[in-house]
Amino acid sequence: MCVFNGHRWRHYGLLTGPLGSHILGIAADPRDGSVFICSENGLSIYMPRGCGTKSVLYRTVHANTLRASPMILGRWRYISRLEGLPANPDCVTFNRKGKAFVGTLCGGLAESRYPYTNWRIIRGPWHTSTTITPTGYGLPSNAINCLLVGHGKLYVGTDRGLAISTDNGKSFRYERGMDYAAKVLGLWHPLAGFKSPPNAFLVHLLPGDHITCLARGIHGNLWLGTWRNGYAKINTRTGKIIQSQFLPGFSRLDGYVSQLAAVPDGSLLVARYGSGLSELKLSKPKGLAGAAPIQKHKRARGARYAGARSGIYFPQPAKPPRFLLLPDFSHALYRGTLQALHIRYPYARFLRNDWRTQGDWTARYGREYGILCAAHFNLSFHVSSPDYAENVDAVCGPHHHTHFESLREWEYRADTDNPKSLYIPGLGYRRQTNWDDRGEAYSATFQGPDLWLRVLLKKADIYRLSLYFFNKDGHAGSDRQRDWLVEVYPLLPAYRRAMTRPILSAMAFPNNPAALRWCRWAMAATPLAATRVVNFWNPVYTRFAIAGPGQYMVRIVRGSSINTEICGIFIDKADAPRTQFDVQAMPCLWGVNYRAPEIPISYSPNANIAAAMSLWRAARCAFGSLGFTARWSARLLAYRDAVANKAPAALLARWRWKLDIWTQRDRKVFDTNMNKAFRAMLKQWKGLKQFMAKNHELQPNSGELGKGETAHG
Repeated sequence: MCVFNGHRWRHYGLLTGPLGSHILGIAADPRDGSVFICSENGLSIYMPRGCGTKSVLYRTVHANTLRASPMILGRWRYISRLEGLPANPDCVTFNRKGKAFVGTLCGGLAESRYPYTNWRIIRGPWHTSTTITPTGYGLPSNAINCLLVGHGKLYVGTDRGLAISTDNGKSFRYERGMDYAAKVLGLWHPLAGFKSPPNAFLVHLLPGDHITCLARGIHGNLWLGTWRNGYAKINTRTGKIIQSQFLPGFSRLDGYVSQLAAVPDGSLLVARYGSGLSELKLSKPKGLAGAAPIQKHKRARGARYAGARSGIYFPQPAKPPRFLLLPDFSHALYRGTLQALHIRYPYARFLRNDWRTQGDWTARYGREYGILCAAHFNLSFHVSSPDYAENVDAVCGPHHHTHFESLREWEYRADTDNPKSLYIPGLGYRRQTNWDDRGEAYSATFQGPDLWLRVLLKKADIYRLSLYFFNKDGHAGSDRQRDWLVEVYPLLPAYRRAMTRPILSAMAFPNNPAALRWCRWAMAATPLAATRVVNFWNPVYTRFAIAGPGQYMVRIVRGSSINTEICGIFIDKADAPRTQFDVQAMPCLWGVNYRAPEIPISYSPNANIAAAMSLWRAARCAFGSLGFTARWSARLLAYRDAVANKAPAALLARWRWKLDIWTQRDRKVFDTNMNKAFRAMLKQWKGLKQFMAKNHELQPNSGELGKGETAHG
């Protein structure tokens, strides 16, 4: 997170600010100016001083039993799933009574009052097929995109319309967009007898189902932006909707609206994904004819600027945790360890997204099993040997226009030095490749085809399943519209035989009644675990904990996106080392044993670092429902404490490895080891000169060895 104090910028990272690195939303509480920051690890709250006195939130929190909590570090407070907040909050707003509303990527809506210790979760139906009416009651979806409190109401923008509450979140009614009927008709099994309403009815609905942003206008007007269909103005008193295409100048603008802001002088600021910012001069509302222009703030010279230069107006960095407070996590971690003893198949739980590793996966992912989709001369690159106990297959879903739809292997760049593309040890460079479901051949309202992944685990243990996504062309056109749900289902024993055909044959579903029955059940059931992948121009590893032995089906839901894609699939034990494969060199590295640094045996920590190490060890086996919510926060606070107490570089490097934190030195170490592995492969490769003479694209660029940029469609 970066803060501007009127003169310069200051950065707040994992050690000094939020507990997460991928910031999804920021909002200030109008009551006291407390800043709520949404990230992949929950809420981070900065509690400033207001007018020389402590803020309301600061007084409230420190007056109760939370005073000694390790989740309050100076003026920073952290709220995660350990306090009952759903994963991946992405927007937040407040009402006048001090209640906070937090929207999540796919976990519904959460609400709580001061001091935000008890959260009430409001959820809607999971599947699209359950919301088939243009209006109704309740939340229409769990995928929350934006929130707004205004005109005495709470507005919730989702991917299935706009929900409105007039009683502070106790009840909702929703309105959908003009494309809702086409989505119902595009279902795999549409509602019997359903007919699309006439256009005369549809034009009075919202311009689109997928609401991206909300803005409060003057005189009771509400502005909303959509994913594809521009924006609209709603008169909250009469309910009249004015579509963007009916207003002067609107139809010429791009339909993907990411943010809106209504200015008091009557103009509207429109931010469009990939198309910049536009200002529309609307008709001046009544009552503003004699209004004076907005006066710019006159900044005093001298003391004000001196204060800005000295940084006293910047937020205070988070204080390192005191080692006496770190054991406060022990109870949750201990209970999580006990729960882990009783975890059995089927079990799946969303862990946490990794936004920092990018294409440098080697040795951090795939020690048990890994596959780089379509990465090796039009074939997929298997990281591990085929005799491992895990396996992953993929196929397009059952809903097609034709008799069957084959999975497509796509090569976007055959040779690239883009660090967001996965590195390929067997080739010595990076390629941008993926599997996709050919969704671009279908309309945006068609349900599917989707990507289905069958995950086979043969041993009784807890595994980490990681899926790598990168929207490599997501800055223009319809390629920007990729917003997927990732769902995990158990593959029940009665259907396993029907779903185990070779995955690239594209024949897993046709003429297979048992497989089709299972798919129909899964597309109506609640998944064991789920998450959402959206706005991933910066690539992400979406990670789940799953228990074996058994089989799972992972469904990557296209929704209204152009298509679904996946670049890599990796399976690891939940916490290494546990097997011989975790301590030996990976087969793809040709004897170079690149793994997490070891702590010197002779190291004798002081009391502070010893407490941090004890907390780290306690989090290692805490895989129960409580453990999964507490272990990463506990480990990050332990890392903060170790940095503050100047722990050895080897200890910090090992913990960064486990926490997915990268420094420039870590990247250099990665490049060095990949180059060593590539040279080791060349030395052991007989007939290398003849092979390279026929394959000119085999040019190393893992780091300092070289680089290239060749595009292939």
